[in-house]
Amino acid sequence: MPGRIPRSIPPQQLARARDLRTNGTRHEALLWTRLRNSGCGHKFSRQISIGPWIADFVCRQQKLIVELDGNCHDVDRDARRDADLLARGYLVLRIPNWAIDQDLDGVVRQIVAAIEG
Repeated sequence: MPGRIPRSIPPQQLARARDLRTNGTRHEALLWTRLRNSGCGHKFSRQISIGPWIADFVCRQQKLIVELDGNCHDVDRDARRDADLLARGYLVLRIPNWAIDQDLDGVVRQIVAAIEG
């Protein structure tokens, strides 16, 4: 595709990102229905490789990553990951899965506020 910047992402990581897009969680699917096609006023992509990481949702233009956190997250690993992504110029917004169930509109407002604030 003309104009695309070639990226050197390991084939296993590309395959994993594709699998995550195809077999996402229910919470990811719910949020994606609101974010795709600029549904919140900003363009998002999902399951995108950034360095060694695969981010759940990325607004590249605003350098925002939205991560959905379920019950089994490694806090120390998440902190290392967030620090690395911050060093790459990204802000990471972590949203617990229960927030999607309780107030999806509020989550979208929180994401927009992070972009615009």
